[in-house]
Amino acid sequence: MYFCAGGKPTVDTEILSGNFLQDISDHLANYTIICNTKSPVVIERPFVRIFSERNKQKFTNYLENSNFSEVLSENDTNEAYNRFHTIMQSAFEHSFPLTRLSHNKSLRCSHKLFSIWQPTAILNLQIFTLCHMTIFRTIICDMWP
Repeated sequence: MYFCAGGKPTVDTEILSGNFLQDISDHLANYTIICNTKSPVVIERPFVRIFSERNKQKFTNYLENSNFSEVLSENDTNEAYNRFHTIMQSAFEHSFPLTRLSHNKSLRCSHKLFSIWQPTAILNLQIFTLCHMTIFRTIICDMWP
């Protein structure tokens, strides 16, 4: 069954209707129930790393307390790099953990990015239009001298 709300028919609704009482009269208590059968879409907020001054200081302290002597004493360069990478990766993961971005912060961030993008988009559109207008004029002038 289709339900048209605002001009868009959708199949994600179920409509139930009927009478509460049956009588000879045409004045009956009717009911209509519109059920949404579509499951709600849950938007996952992204994971981000927060590079605050506190976390940067935590990273510095972690590296200062790390033991790099095993990296320096290693003769095999590949093994030395792997140990160095492991120390750096663990320091990074410990100091800048993945945290879920709050909904408000996500909205503010997207609005800020849009505010930065919007003037450049208008400028790019003006440049694009100006270039194509000059090309159009040269073609027209070449066709009809």
